Amino acid sequence: MNRNGPARSRAAALAVIAACLGVLASSPAAGAATPKPITGSLDRKGLTVVALAPHGRITEARARPGFRLVPPATVVTLHLRNRKGDYLGPIVLRGRGGKVTVGVRAGARLGRIAVLDGYARARHAPGKRAYDKALYARARHGVPVGVGSLGWVKGRPHGPRGPGRDRDRDGIPDKFDVDDDGNLVLDVRQQRTAPASAEARLVATKLPLSACPGTVCSGNIRVSASDTDRANLALIVAIVAAVLAAISLIWQVVSSRRWRRQRVTVDVRLGLPIYQQGGGDWCIFVEVVNGTEHPVRWVSASLELPDGRRLYLMQQPPGGELPAILQPHESHQTWTRARELEVAGLDLTEPLVGAAKLDSGEIVRSRRGRLLSRSAAKRLRS
Repeated sequence: MNRNGPARSRAAALAVIAACLGVLASSPAAGAATPKPITGSLDRKGLTVVALAPHGRITEARARPGFRLVPPATVVTLHLRNRKGDYLGPIVLRGRGGKVTVGVRAGARLGRIAVLDGYARARHAPGKRAYDKALYARARHGVPVGVGSLGWVKGRPHGPRGPGRDRDRDGIPDKFDVDDDGNLVLDVRQQRTAPASAEARLVATKLPLSACPGTVCSGNIRVSASDTDRANLALIVAIVAAVLAAISLIWQVVSSRRWRRQRVTVDVRLGLPIYQQGGGDWCIFVEVVNGTEHPVRWVSASLELPDGRRLYLMQQPPGGELPAILQPHESHQTWTRARELEVAGLDLTEPLVGAAKLDSGEIVRSRRGRLLSRSAAKRLRS
């Protein structure tokens, strides 16, 4: 009987167990602690906050409007998506000039975050332990240069590739950047020689749903007249992709214009100014609020009546002069006596619209409404 067989079996089993223990001890999951969560609160509901690590791993959390998410690495960048999965831009922590900080450390408490047009910004700069200044982006007046174009801006690449890196420093990471090296050539065009399946995987990982499909962006639609059987399916796919891309582009333009108009608002109301020397006459006030991040110039004010007439407020009182420049998040108002407008044919009980014209030619209107109810008008007349 061979006694070496059981001894060899035991030795082999012990070797296997030791190897398994060594693998478990050397694995990152066993030795690395879970990063502390990042917390904050958006000023809009229904959005998703995405933490993106340099190696490409992501974690996400729904903002209600507060959020709490565990990042996939100790240093990440934060980004926003809407309910449809469209990419809405990065979250900026600090910086107002030509350079902004986007690196966030695990455990950061960001507080209130304002969601702006194409990006978001912390309302108050967090402490030094909350950010990593090594992760930064080029900016104009505090806005990353890649915002609004999905990173299709000129730049120079720096450092290694990676889905969570931003080689051209435009604020849009390579995972969402349509031109990650900043050479003004779409990445899908540079991959024209890759197989169709590889190109499809590249487009799926690099572009959000709202971006144009790879077949259209690359301009590489080929139809062989000698093989119509195989070309029919490709032609149908290309046509559908082009139609979807056109609809997406038109919808983005319309949504952008509508959003900008809504950010500058007009309010019309009836008021009684009170002076130190005594009471005054009832006046109609037209107020414009600039909710954008850029100054706007208000040049004229008017009232649009139901019958199509328009009354312009030409004689502004001291303090209500036009034109006027409204800085971001500031307001300005002008007014005129209601009695003078009633002489011109204005009925305070009829619905009207206040209109403000900007120097760009855009006319911003208020909601249609009555300045005075009919019951209140009867009481005043009696």
